[in-house]
Amino acid sequence: MDQLINQFTTPDKKAALKNLKMMADKLQIQLQEVPRFLEEYADIYLPIAYGRDCLNALIPKIVDFGDAMEEFRNNYELSKDKHLMRSIYFINDTLTDVTTSVVSRFESFDRASESRWDNITAESFAKVKNMVRNHHVLVGTILCSLTVKINGWNDVVETHGGLLRRADFVRSDMMQGMEKISKLEETVKLEQRKSPTWESFTAKLAS
Repeated sequence: MDQLINQFTTPDKKAALKNLKMMADKLQIQLQEVPRFLEEYADIYLPIAYGRDCLNALIPKIVDFGDAMEEFRNNYELSKDKHLMRSIYFINDTLTDVTTSVVSRFESFDRASESRWDNITAESFAKVKNMVRNHHVLVGTILCSLTVKINGWNDVVETHGGLLRRADFVRSDMMQGMEKISKLEETVKLEQRKSPTWESFTAKLAS
């Protein structure tokens, strides 16, 4: 995004105008329509950048949560609590699956971003915009839900919640939240099967 903006904020007005005309030609739109296009591009780029920041902030907390679950497994009494153990396995599996999936989507966007400008048109960009917006709503919901649950866990730990209190939180609040997040992830995957991936979209542009 910064690289794109720099093309049009250069002090050299002739160079900026040249860049604007080149973009208009590439997009097959009028010169005066370029600012609107840039605004729409920002509408797509900024939520993705924000989502990536949220994910980067979450990953260390998720790792810490996984490490904390070992304390339950190593406790003689709690390790015999089948409900708790099932909850822990389900939560850890869901966290791994969802985190890997979201990381993959951001990486796909990054790979596509590097090449899509070579053959982009206003029509092809509109398709990308719709696809990103549809996926972003669901991915954003997943990230928000993860943040709420992980922060809830950290609140219990930071208020010196004992082992039994933390176990209760995992069985109830954390488990219920992960079940909802797991269902959301399935919805995202379903939408992804309906829509082209970034890779298939850019491959179509190049063909």
